[in-house]
Amino acid sequence: MTPGPTYRELPPPPHLAADVACLWVVEAGRGHPAYRVLPDGCTDLVVQPAADGAPRIEVVGTMRGPQDVTLAPGARVMGLRFRPGMAYRYLPLPADELADNAVPLAAVSTSWGRELAILAAHLTGEAPAAPPAVAGSLASFAARLRPLQPAGPVQHLCRWLTAAHGSVRIDDLASQANLSGRQMRRLFLAQVGVGPKQLARILRFQRVLALAGGARRPDWAGLAYDCGYADQAHLVHEFSALAGCSPGQLAAGLGR
Repeated sequence: MTPGPTYRELPPPPHLAADVACLWVVEAGRGHPAYRVLPDGCTDLVVQPAADGAPRIEVVGTMRGPQDVTLAPGARVMGLRFRPGMAYRYLPLPADELADNAVPLAAVSTSWGRELAILAAHLTGEAPAAPPAVAGSLASFAARLRPLQPAGPVQHLCRWLTAAHGSVRIDDLASQANLSGRQMRRLFLAQVGVGPKQLARILRFQRVLALAGGARRPDWAGLAYDCGYADQAHLVHEFSALAGCSPGQLAAGLGR
């Protein structure tokens, strides 16, 4: 059997741990390996080889559905993953314009300021044949990264939602921030890329994935109950929307 891609995560620098979930690396196997990326509520800074072999740096916004990615043989893709809502502190652009999109770094580098220029200089200066040096440059950038603005109400609400794995009443979120439902949705779209209800759905879905990943034979009905779904049919419906397949198919190997 031809080995598929491998995915691993590295911890962020301690000063970024509240805002950055991880640094990550995907290594392609032989052939033309494909893998499925699932929504997680996050925004990523992604580094991958372009057609000419030079690193291509993109900002990948919050995803609302699954995306299948095919890598060239031997390709290596790396990234920095912001926690839900936290990229807005470093990337003050309307997040809804980035949702389900990948935007070249050059299009937003002036908004990120000097630190992105440092990253670009490090990465474009490395030869494609020297991946450890490129990964070191990404880690070096992460160590230098500082927010451009303080956390606001949306960031605090995102932390609450994340800690609760999406199991928070949306009305309680708005009340906590002293916002109307309409105001909160508008702010979430601008700073997260999806509304609060959609983010809650994604976080709950990710909770199911985390619990199922530790089980040899997942009890989907039990997981539906534990994670706050109305029933197993509700969970199956959410998997269809967010993973593009059934829970059983995902468990059989369609997911990342």
